[in-house]
Order: sequence, then structure tokens, then C-alpha cells
Amino acid sequence: MRHRIASTLAVATVLMAAGCSASAASPSERAVASPSVSLTATLRATTVPRPSATATIQATATATIQPSPTAAPTELPIAPVIIGTQSTANEVDYEVSVRPSATQLYDVTAKAWATRIGALIGLGAPDMVYLSDWWTATWDGSLDGYPVDPYDVVLQLYPDGSVYSLRRFTGPTEPVPTHVIDEAAARQSVRASGAKTLGSARLAWVNVGNQTIYRLVWELNEPNIGPDGEDWSCIAYLDAGTAVIVDNACIS
Repeated sequence: MRHRIASTLAVATVLMAAGCSASAASPSERAVASPSVSLTATLRATTVPRPSATATIQATATATIQPSPTAAPTELPIAPVIIGTQSTANEVDYEVSVRPSATQLYDVTAKAWATRIGALIGLGAPDMVYLSDWWTATWDGSLDGYPVDPYDVVLQLYPDGSVYSLRRFTGPTEPVPTHVIDEAAARQSVRASGAKTLGSARLAWVNVGNQTIYRLVWELNEPNIGPDGEDWSCIAYLDAGTAVIVDNACIS
């Protein structure tokens, strides 16, 4: 009987050790197990019945494997995906989810990455890509044959390729004037306000003064280099129908 009891306890000890080992598993090892796994072993050794009594020895070892205390964060998609939009009076903001890259963007990869993200809203390659505080890509657009200034769509990227913002111009706009003044009349109007030298000129849709409604205006560049060599150039904006200067902050 002593021999049988000793054997039972030995086996129970092994099972208890196995249970301790399971409960001491690393978080990563626990993470691959099912949420709750119980290991239970019960050994029973019973002596030959005697008239006086029946001696029973029972040993139980139990080990429960618990899930990781915190679930692993959901991985961001490798390919860019639009997961939401927000609209204002004159633009749509797209929320783009994408996994950051382990390598930093440079001019070639920034343009390729911007092209891939722009394709999500039906665009081709951007018209301009440049680096300032972050990578910026812009797509020129037009309404009624006139360009939208400063852009139709702008994308801003962090150096790791994740998206800071993606915005698209949607309007509204004022009606195109019944009579659009020509470039000569626009230049004459700006010169009459005191501008000495004028550069390029074009018609464009602009939300002058950050108004919510875009209007068709003449943009006339006034080159101006300061005494220290800095570029102080400005743009004058004239209503395309009335020739009234709607923004003359840069006109001296």
C-alpha cells in the first residue's frame, strides 16, 4: 500500500509541476492559446477493501491558462484605405488609414505613394509634390474651364507615408460672369491702384479671404524683391466681371 501511495503522489507531483509551468508561460505563449484552457488531472488509488474501512488517496493538479491581459492592437492596412469622410461647405476631407513605412519617403517614392493614394478618389499622378514640414502633393482641377486656385485636391503625408490629410475642393461657386473682362483690362485696373510691375496673369476660381464661396477672378502677380534679396511678390485678385480689386493687400 505504501508503494502505491508513493507512486500516486509522484505522478501528482509531475502534473502539478506541469501546471506551474503552464501558468508561468510567457504572454506571447499565452496569446496563442484559446481564451481559457483548464488542465485537470485526478489520480485515485484505492486499497483493497477491508472490513473496517476503505482508504482513498486523491491528488489533483489544475493549471488554467488565461488570455493576454491586453489584446494586441489591430494592425493598420498595408494598402491605403478610405475609412471615412467629412464634408464642409466647399470641401471634402477624406480619412485615410494605412500602415506607416519603416523607411522614409523621398521625392520619387513620395510621388509614387501620392499617386496610389490619389487613385482612391479617381485621380492620376499629382501635378506637384514637394517637401516642407511634410510631403505635400497637389492635383490641379478646373470648373467651367477655369482652374481652381490653389488646387483641386491636396494630400499631406508624414515622412513615414502615413496620411495627415486628404482634401478635395467641391464648391460652391458664384456664377460665371456674363461678361468676363480681358487680361488687358485687368492689368490696367491693377496699375491704376499703384502697382508698378506686373508679372503673370490668369483667370481662376478663388475663395478670396477664405470665404466659403469661390468666385472667378483675375490673379495678377506683382514681382517684388526686397533689399535683402527676399521675395516679397504678391498676387492681386480682381473680380472677373467687374474688375474690382477684391484683395489688394499686396498693392502699394
